[in-house]
Amino acid sequence: MSGANPFAALFQDSNKAESSKRKLNDILEEIFCFTIDPDRSKSKGFLYLEEVRNVHEKTELDINLLQYALFERKLNEIEVENKDAIKDKIIQNVATAIIQPDIYSGQNIAGELVNILKEAQPYCDTFLTESGKAVLVEEKNNKDSLLKFVQAMNRLVTNELIKMSLINMDNSIFNYFNSMVSNDFLAELFIDCCSPNRASVGSDYAVTPIGALFNISALPKAPSGKYEHFTSPMDQTGNSRAEGIIWSILDRLNENIQSILMSLLKCGPAVKSKTLEWLGNCLRNNTHRGNLWNSQAPPELNPANYTNVTDGFMINVCGVLLKMCQPFCSNFRDNKVLKVDPTYCAVPDDKAEAKNIHMQGMSSETCFLPAASSDDLEEERLMANSYGFITECFFMAHKAIDLGYRVAVDKLIRQNIEMGRIERAFNDALQQAAGNSDLVGTIRDRMNEELTKYLSLKCQLSDPVL
Repeated sequence: MSGANPFAALFQDSNKAESSKRKLNDILEEIFCFTIDPDRSKSKGFLYLEEVRNVHEKTELDINLLQYALFERKLNEIEVENKDAIKDKIIQNVATAIIQPDIYSGQNIAGELVNILKEAQPYCDTFLTESGKAVLVEEKNNKDSLLKFVQAMNRLVTNELIKMSLINMDNSIFNYFNSMVSNDFLAELFIDCCSPNRASVGSDYAVTPIGALFNISALPKAPSGKYEHFTSPMDQTGNSRAEGIIWSILDRLNENIQSILMSLLKCGPAVKSKTLEWLGNCLRNNTHRGNLWNSQAPPELNPANYTNVTDGFMINVCGVLLKMCQPFCSNFRDNKVLKVDPTYCAVPDDKAEAKNIHMQGMSSETCFLPAASSDDLEEERLMANSYGFITECFFMAHKAIDLGYRVAVDKLIRQNIEMGRIERAFNDALQQAAGNSDLVGTIRDRMNEELTKYLSLKCQLSDPVL
């Protein structure tokens, strides 16, 4: 006869049943945030339903008890006055922290709030909005403290974006942007704090929150930056795979940027105007990218490379603006494109603000057909009284194509010529090296380096969506 206990299976079944009951109780408590166990109420912070416990004399919830527990929970009155008082105290403390951050020494209030917004918790944008309005009440509508705080948050987000690349992109950062553009109050504060330190220096736009997003691409973020992709340029299979991955990430990035900009443009007139002004100033202050002398100068000796944004930045701007043009340009049969006013470029800078134009400097561009002049006075060109969003978006997209796509294609052509020259030098070195492997290795390394640059630029330019 076996020495095993013949009743062991019965005890195992009993243990499983108890475990199942406890698991069900835990699940119901987590979902509904109430309990009939006073000890669990203290340790977990759940609402204690004492009446259900006393009537049914149980300490664990189950399906049969759930209907009574829910009924009891609904009967409990919520003390609205206490809730509002607690809420007001929280908002007031946050407002105090924004106005006088030195009081909370050892805490990074801006960093903590950025993390809250990145987590996208419910009502986080409402929380920030009410805190901001409380600051204005305390400061008698003086926005200085509030703007300083939003600038601190934007600075933290910008520094995070500068450290990111396409591959290690933290998508939770978009929750911050979506919260900041969710209503007119926050959106105006946000766009006011997006201006670069030096508005006339094109490269400074890359160190703003919106600009730092545009600057994430398949290309380096700085003229002397490192190329992170296509580091094994001879691996064609790996190159094709990497190209597809980069295109996919770029498309998602540009869609998110477009969503942020469209949210800003859908806010009030002031926010819309400031957003278009940011885009217009960014394009205007990077016009040196498109000059002929800029394209002919060696990259390492060209000062414009250090005072203007990168190719990746401007190509991303081009892609986003083209997406914004798509509703009125994709189907020419609906005649929406006829809403574009061709006289936009004729408006001089001194009349731009009055005519609702946000991208200045267009009137100084070279015309195919110059206006007629007599007695040394140039004839004033035809202009409209005002220009709408469709016209501005159309011409901004064209300007971005000129400064981004055209310039990058010129570089790609020159890079292709350089690759051919290096390849010929490599073949000559193979024939004449006579065992001098160092020379061949040096040229091979240079060829791989230039091919990496070529493939990266080609990938950025050949995005199928663009």
